[in-house]
Amino acid sequence: MSDPVKKYWEFRLEEARQALEDNDFEAHVASDAKEAGKLVLKDILPRLKAKSFSFGGSKTLADTGIYDGVLKIKGADILDTWDKKLSEDQKYELRRESLLVDCFLAGTNAVTEDGMLVNLDRIGNRVGAITFGPRHVVLLVGRNKLVEDLQAAFSRIKDYAAPVNAMRLKKKTPCVKTGRCHDCKSPDRICNLWAITEKSFPQGPDHRGPDQRGHGVLVHERAYRSSVVPSGRERAFQVAVEETDLWVVAEADLARPMAALVHALRGELKTYIDFHPEFLHSLDPVDVTGSCPELVRRMAQAGKACSVGPMASVAGAIAQAVAEPFVGQSPNLLVENGGDCFLASTRERVVALLAEPGEDGRSRAGVGLRLAAEDFPVALCSSSGTIGHSLSLGQGDLVAVRAPRAAMADAAATRLANLLTTPKDFQRLLDEAERLEQTAGIQGVFAQCKGKVMAWGEIELVALG
Repeated sequence: MSDPVKKYWEFRLEEARQALEDNDFEAHVASDAKEAGKLVLKDILPRLKAKSFSFGGSKTLADTGIYDGVLKIKGADILDTWDKKLSEDQKYELRRESLLVDCFLAGTNAVTEDGMLVNLDRIGNRVGAITFGPRHVVLLVGRNKLVEDLQAAFSRIKDYAAPVNAMRLKKKTPCVKTGRCHDCKSPDRICNLWAITEKSFPQGPDHRGPDQRGHGVLVHERAYRSSVVPSGRERAFQVAVEETDLWVVAEADLARPMAALVHALRGELKTYIDFHPEFLHSLDPVDVTGSCPELVRRMAQAGKACSVGPMASVAGAIAQAVAEPFVGQSPNLLVENGGDCFLASTRERVVALLAEPGEDGRSRAGVGLRLAAEDFPVALCSSSGTIGHSLSLGQGDLVAVRAPRAAMADAAATRLANLLTTPKDFQRLLDEAERLEQTAGIQGVFAQCKGKVMAWGEIELVALG
């Protein structure tokens, strides 16, 4: 079996699709965001013959290009509750009206293995539309939303999705400060209305009312990875263990030993967090004990050097920890962990920067970083206030950091991205980059915000066609 991880997800998603079909949903599996966008815009929506559309909160709708695609449907009546030019009162009225559109598009917070949808809402327009009102509902579901049962769904939503969304929306709730649910009474609370959909109603030839059947698309993998084309003897494969999802390019099939290593690293980290929960939740540096695992030590050192919490460096730290033991077997090796990379190479490489989802779901990159053979091994890590799901307190499109150590690069990217709200902040970034050169050993920074870019240090940019 050439790619056991891919095969594993094919089995899991096919089982989920069948469970949803058994519950009277029309369900599809898409291999990536591009395919999901094409499936919805070219197949599902034309069949529905909808004349009016609206949206619930879902980053996947934007990442797949579906949101932009629906806006371009000629003659359609669009109730765009995402329009930033609208006042809160105007958005509220549109949300009320959106309950009567022909087609409502949104995401879902969790899907159980037996085909139930679980959602938690702040106002209720999204869960209201999913359960009743629009003639058709189309839901985009990333595979990370697939959970074992209802209890796992509740846990995922309250302990992960809700705190992350509150941070992203800059709400004034306790979970924004701690990363955990406090079942708060804050007026900014986003956890107000639950909806569990066991089956899609109505369905079948005996029903005489309008067809309100739900349509679901399960999205298989991260779209930007499809643009990575191995050369020569190199091969690409995925390593996924729980929430850790690595994309590897190597000269040998290292999927199984790397998966075992990821499992061990995650076990060490989770055990340490069980005894030191502040390590998981703190947004400030945390001191660690002398007997802690090496992964924990690297993350704590990076957090201290960059004035951020230790978990800000977890993706980069894992990428390097997984790559290092295998460089002897594969001198040309890339380990990418959600945009945070550790690379070893015997030749020059160009690494694409600023991957953005386009209208067709394909990743966009207009500029790349050239790395000479003597630059390796090296880490390149990124943070964004507008792309992806990681916490950032800024509003910049991208901050990418080059450094010898991936944990330091990842933590520094978070620190710098937190400072970037407008291009006027570039000088602050330059000043902080010079400080981080001394404390964290970073070598270069690239940043983009609202169409403006800056570069500092050992950064050689090249235009990409």
